[in-house]
Parts: sequence; structure tokens; C-alpha cells
Amino acid sequence: MSQQHLRNILVFLDVPTMPQPEAFIHYTPERFHEDGTIIDAATRDFLTGWMSAFTSWVRPVKED
Repeated sequence: MSQQHLRNILVFLDVPTMPQPEAFIHYTPERFHEDGTIIDAATRDFLTGWMSAFTSWVRPVKED
């Protein structure tokens, strides 16, 4: 819930925030190894797609 609240604050303050896709990843030991690497293939695939979308979104924002 704190992630959503922070997002609402950033939008209110007119801070650029990527509209979609949203990513709220709940930590569970089944998803992440102790060193932070991603164990769960579905989580890895989702985050890979999210990072691709973020990279595409941030390039034009960075150029402004």
C-alpha cells in the first residue's frame, strides 16, 4: 500500500511517473534468493518486460 500511496503523491506533485505497467512485487522467499537474484521465472519475465517498458518510457522524459 505504501508504494501506491507514494505513487499518488508523486502524481499530485506533477513528478513524471510511468502510467503502465505498474509493478507491485510482494517479497516471498520463493521469488528471490538471499543475494537478491530472481528465482521465480514468472517474476523474472514480468520484471524483464517492466524494465523494457520503463526504458522506452524514460528515454523521452530524460531528453526533456
